[in-house]
Amino acid sequence: MLGIDTQLLCLAVMFLTGAALALFHDLCGVLSGTTPAPGAAASRRRTLAGRRPILRPWDIVFCLLVTPVVFAAVLVSNRGELRLYVFLGLAAGLGAYTCLAAPLVRTAAAGLRDLAVRVLRAAGATLARPLQAAVRTAAAGARLLTGAGRRLTGAGCRAGTALLRRVGRTASGPARLGRRLLAGFRRRAGE
Repeated sequence: MLGIDTQLLCLAVMFLTGAALALFHDLCGVLSGTTPAPGAAASRRRTLAGRRPILRPWDIVFCLLVTPVVFAAVLVSNRGELRLYVFLGLAAGLGAYTCLAAPLVRTAAAGLRDLAVRVLRAAGATLARPLQAAVRTAAAGARLLTGAGRRLTGAGCRAGTALLRRVGRTASGPARLGRRLLAGFRRRAGE
């Protein structure tokens, strides 16, 4: 059997552990948007029946994360013995935090979350402006090159056609000259 001093120490450790776990749950809930800040509209998470779900996935993950913390606190303070005062200490810490500090912590966490969102949006907008300008410039350049390419292609086709005609005429000129000469030779040979 443990002495009264060890039991009181375990009760104090469990009280602090319960308050710390409630604080962690509130901070994570407010930052993730699952717990509304005081004065905010009720949570929008609803089931199909219109009621709040009993356990959300975050709550299950939270329980899986805090179980080792509670076990370590019990192991350190009470040598791993589960007694009624362990659960009373956890419940007292949770209740004290909820009554005394939860509204203040939720308001502060919601304010910090909103500030961080505004800062990140402003930084994103500031960084996006040069990128948008570069994309607009590249698009304008592509349109210019595409339009100029069309004009050059049209002019190139006309120039190429005219060149082929001239080459064709000059090429047919020597061929005509050669035929005339051959015809002239044939006439002389036939005479």
